[in-house]
Amino acid sequence: MPELKGPQEPLPECEALIEEAYRRAGMAVRFIYIPMLRDFAETSAQVLDASAGRTDVAAQGNDNIVLSATPLLKTSLVAYTVRSRPGIKTWRDLRQGKVGYLRGDMTTRNLARENKLRTTAFASLEQGFGALRAGHLAAFVTHTTFLELAESPHLTREFNASPPLYTGYFYHALNKENGGMAVRLSRIFDEMLKDGTSEKLLGRYAFLLPESEWGAEKAQDATPGDTAHKDLAPMASHR
Repeated sequence: MPELKGPQEPLPECEALIEEAYRRAGMAVRFIYIPMLRDFAETSAQVLDASAGRTDVAAQGNDNIVLSATPLLKTSLVAYTVRSRPGIKTWRDLRQGKVGYLRGDMTTRNLARENKLRTTAFASLEQGFGALRAGHLAAFVTHTTFLELAESPHLTREFNASPPLYTGYFYHALNKENGGMAVRLSRIFDEMLKDGTSEKLLGRYAFLLPESEWGAEKAQDATPGDTAHKDLAPMASHR
């Protein structure tokens, strides 16, 4: 699980969502809280069985990661700037100055590289927004979903927010060795969306669930890692 709130602080609603899917698949799951960058590396290296959520942009080019076809949560990337700076509307607008992001957020990292941005990574949302406030960054880019799960929307109140620079989904991410589970878990995640279980388990975060377009037909037709939609922060089960 990502340490979004701080070291070892739990995300119980997200744990419940993943745990129920594995229970329906006849398996138990154990969660550990580690930094996002380590989560991605250890899932890829088969030290961890899975990362609770990654976008397809985060996983692109990594043959050791297999994504579920049914997404878990929706998300957007937003660039935050000080109020005195002209509004940001596109990635191109971020080419002047340095852009901060949360270490291990591979979606932002990959899109920033694609758009030739100068970046620096921070260990926490508080550090990133603090650097923005101090004038060390031109912008700080992060997932709206991270802010909600970390209970940190208040961090953004003094800053301008861009329109979404990216919208997509977090998918359950398994290492290649466990990739055969992706289809089964995708169907279970779809069932949980349809029968209301996901909404019940996520509670106050239910507004982050995928739209109703993700029905059984879509889950059955999609292949693991289907990239029709693009970036849960990493939540991991240990081998």
